Amino acid sequence: MKSNDILKALDVGQKWTRQIKAEEKRPAARVYRDTMYTVSRRSLRDICFEHMEEAWNKASDNGRLPTHWRQIFYVMRPICDAHPDSDRPLSDTTFKGILESYLEERWVSWDVLR
Repeated sequence: MKSNDILKALDVGQKWTRQIKAEEKRPAARVYRDTMYTVSRRSLRDICFEHMEEAWNKASDNGRLPTHWRQIFYVMRPICDAHPDSDRPLSDTTFKGILESYLEERWVSWDVLR
């Protein structure tokens, strides 16, 4: 019985050791330590969907100008990165997929250059 408890304790230590060794090799791995061991509360998709219209209005001057998808991304990135429930930083490839799904689901008539 006691040996099983010891093996379980060692198994938990292996994950921690693996993370520490990854941080020694790549200092950027330390940034993701908190997100690795906690459950994300909201996905980037949910946060982007919540703020998409606000970002589009800012990027397109309230709908007066055609807007490239990257301009919307530059407005959206600080919003997502500063959001307390964000599970990871927003990248351009992730955002482009989120924007495409937003445009398909909401049927908005925005003039977005892809």
